[in-house]
Amino acid sequence: MEDTLEAHPDIKYIVGTAVTAEAAVGLLRARGLAGDINIMSYYFTPGVYQGIRRQQILAAPTDSSVIQGRVAIDQAVRILEGKDYLRHVGPKLYVIDGDNINSFERDTSLAPNGFRPTFSVEP
Repeated sequence: MEDTLEAHPDIKYIVGTAVTAEAAVGLLRARGLAGDINIMSYYFTPGVYQGIRRQQILAAPTDSSVIQGRVAIDQAVRILEGKDYLRHVGPKLYVIDGDNINSFERDTSLAPNGFRPTFSVEP
């Protein structure tokens, strides 16, 4: 991003991964460009959520990953039980931005606050 900013001083948007968006926040702040260049992510993470809430990131789409997981488990159980199931199903995609960040259901897209995954291997 630093090289891009040097090569294109008139840039108006940084659009990329969540990691790119999160890194851009600090980089633009350090260069005194926060507010001059808009940042967008093409997927939604806890860091992007915080960036949108703080008005540092303009927007990102969510595919409601928590709902996707619930649907996948429901579909798998239906198949294993020999019940009817839908071949193509999923939540509606939509964009989270400053206008809806406080009204969308956070728990449809992100793990609960304080969530820590636990990994174990059993012999």
